[in-house]
Amino acid sequence: MKRSRAKIWQTHIREWEQSGLSQRRYCQERELSLSTFQWWRSRLKKSADEANNSIVRVPLSVSAAAQQHELVVEVGRFKVTVRGTLEREQLCSLLDVLESR
Repeated sequence: MKRSRAKIWQTHIREWEQSGLSQRRYCQERELSLSTFQWWRSRLKKSADEANNSIVRVPLSVSAAAQQHELVVEVGRFKVTVRGTLEREQLCSLLDVLESR
């Protein structure tokens, strides 16, 4: 399965952050264009900033008996805690939104 360019560059940026190397050195060692690396870093940061500023409402149905239960959904850098019940369609909608960010 072919990964999107954005996912490839997200992986490079995450690896660079963990490497302790300068951007220039990281790119040299992997034969990447420094300017392309910087462009993708800027673009992905802007996308992340925009995503952090948006609110997605997902309607939940909660019964008194189910309020004790908690579901934690983690997708990428997002973590959502749901207390109560969540219908299948609601969970699918939530995951679709998170995966598109």
